[in-house]
Amino acid sequence: MHRSPLKKRVLDLLRSALMTLRGVSIHGVNVSLSWGRSRASLIDLFRGLDYFALKSGLKVIIVFDEVQKLSGPLKVEVCDAISYAFDYMEGLSFILSGSEMGVLYGLLNNPQSSLYGRAYIEVVTRRLMRDESLDFLRKGFSELGINVSDDELVYVVDKLNGIIGWLTYYGYLRSHGYV
Repeated sequence: MHRSPLKKRVLDLLRSALMTLRGVSIHGVNVSLSWGRSRASLIDLFRGLDYFALKSGLKVIIVFDEVQKLSGPLKVEVCDAISYAFDYMEGLSFILSGSEMGVLYGLLNNPQSSLYGRAYIEVVTRRLMRDESLDFLRKGFSELGINVSDDELVYVVDKLNGIIGWLTYYGYLRSHGYV
């Protein structure tokens, strides 16, 4: 695979920023973290990514999906690391998502949480109506130049019930030949 000089420079910067962490191995663009005794701490990982962001002039966005599944010491460690990064690492932004909004609000609005008082933007989605779901998929596939039969789209829309995330995921899988 041919990479542009800029892309190679960015990848080299990222690799050098993360290689100093114990428990991190990098092959190509895949990053593997060890969560055993020699694991990297989240704060160390965030420092490496912040260093990369500042050196490359890019913003690094870190996504934690299904945050409601965090519990116990791991929840505290993740929240504390995000809180620290929020205060001291300007090259990072975080997206916390999940299907149980009450749990997310508990992390953000609970005075006992290290994330309490941090500014956030809430993105609220709704289920799409059947015709909106069909239109959403048709437009997406059209932009990619992929022809999908109406029968397939109707079947998928009926199964996924207007949930934008699942419609998007289906579109991704379909466009990459996985379904």
